Amino acid sequence: MTTATLSSRADIRPREMRLESLDGLRGLAALFVAWFHIYQRNELIRPGGMMADVMDFTSQYGWLGVQAFFVITGFVIPYSIRAGTHAGGWPNAGRFLAKRGLRLYPPFAAAAALTFGVWILAPLVPGFRGETPDIGAAWVAQNFTLTAPFFGELWANPVFWSLVVEVQYYCVIAALFALRPRVREQRLPIALGLCVAACVISALTPTYLHSVVSWAPLFVIGYLLYAYMVEERAPAPLLLVGAIAIAAMVWSGQLLELIPVAITVCVILLRWRPGPVMLWLGAISYSLYLIHYPIGVRAVRLFGRLDIPGIEVWAYAASVALVLAASWAFYAAFEKPSLRLSRGLRYRKLRDA
Repeated sequence: MTTATLSSRADIRPREMRLESLDGLRGLAALFVAWFHIYQRNELIRPGGMMADVMDFTSQYGWLGVQAFFVITGFVIPYSIRAGTHAGGWPNAGRFLAKRGLRLYPPFAAAAALTFGVWILAPLVPGFRGETPDIGAAWVAQNFTLTAPFFGELWANPVFWSLVVEVQYYCVIAALFALRPRVREQRLPIALGLCVAACVISALTPTYLHSVVSWAPLFVIGYLLYAYMVEERAPAPLLLVGAIAIAAMVWSGQLLELIPVAITVCVILLRWRPGPVMLWLGAISYSLYLIHYPIGVRAVRLFGRLDIPGIEVWAYAASVALVLAASWAFYAAFEKPSLRLSRGLRYRKLRDA
C-alpha cells in the first residue's frame, strides 16, 4: 500500500489510497466538538470580556463537527468495503458488521466505563460542588447498549447519541452489501434511488429521534463523493441527487449543517494534505471524541479551584492539553488493539465475484 493521497480522480484506487485528507479533517472535527463541550459549560470566565468573546466564538459552533463525521462516514464506509473485496453476500455482510463492531465497540465500552467511573469518583474529591449522580443498573445497561433515549433516559456522555446513528447506517449498508451480487448491473441506479428516498423522508423526520434517516442527506453526500472520486461515476446524476440532499437539509432547517458539508466536500475534492500534527490528531480522533467530555469538563473545574492569578484562562488550556494526552493514552490502550482485531477479520471471496 502506498502513502499517496488524492492526487487525481483517475489515480484513486481503493487498495492504494490512504485517506490522509479525511484523517486530518476527522481530527479537526473531534477537536472542535471537544472544545465546544469544554468551553460551552463555562463556569469560570465572565461573559463580556475580549477573551471570553474569543473563546465563545471559537467554541459555539464546535458541535458541527459531528455532522462532518457523518459526511466522512458516508464516504469511508463504501470505500472500505470496496477496498476489502468486490464480493457481497450475506456472509460478508455479517463480517462487515463484525468488523465495525470490533473497531468501535471496545473503545466505546471503555469510554462508557470511564464516564461512569468519573461520575462515581467526582463526589469524593475535596471541594466537590456538583450533584451526586443517581446511577442505577438499568441506566448503566442502557448506556452500554446505546438504548438510553429509547427508554426516555439521558446519556451519561452526550456524544454517545451519534453512535446510535452510525450503527443504524452500518445496518443499512450491511443489508445493501448482502444484496450486492444480485443487483450488480443496476447497483448505482438503485443506490441513487434509495438516496433520494432517504433525503425526502429526512425532511419530515425530526433529528431528536436519533434516526439515521434524520441525518440521511449527510451520509448521502459522502456516498456521492465516493461514487465520483473512487468509482468514477458520471457527475450529472450525482449532482442532481446532491442537490436533492441539500434541498432536504434546507427544508428541515439544517442550514448551519451545510458548513461542515461544504468543508468536507472541499477537503476531498481539493486533496488537502494535512501535516504530521493533523494526522496524529486524526489517528486519535475517535478516542478524543469519546472521552473528552468526562475528562475535559471535570478538569476545568479542578484547575479552576487553584488559587493562581489568571487561572481562569489557563484552566481551559490545561484541560484541552490533558484531554489530548488522555486521548493518546486511550488510543494506545483500547482503540489500537480494536483496530488490529477489526483488520484481522477479512472478507470472503465469493465464487461469483
